[in-house]
Amino acid sequence: MSVRHISEFRDVTITNGDPQPLDAAKAFVKKVEQLEAQYVNSLDADGNSDLDNLDNVVTVLTGATPYKVYVVELTADFAAGAYGAKYLETAPNVEKAGVGTNPVVPKP
Repeated sequence: MSVRHISEFRDVTITNGDPQPLDAAKAFVKKVEQLEAQYVNSLDADGNSDLDNLDNVVTVLTGATPYKVYVVELTADFAAGAYGAKYLETAPNVEKAGVGTNPVVPKP
């Protein structure tokens, strides 16, 4: 039996032109697949979604290597299927490096 992959739901536009490690670009595409799945699952019977677009949301992505994380600013226009990322930095993955866990920042 063939299962339709979530990224085949529709064509999307991905803008990710900043110089960056190849693993960071792959991690961004993986995040787009996850966001597309959320979008598809949020559609009502009329094809409308109640998801809010993302506008320069700073997030941390993990790639294939367990010892690095990639910090990017994400943008997403769900209705248009347009996703963008501005690469900010590569940082060590402290949890995987055995140094300890990331501190929990209390909510204000």
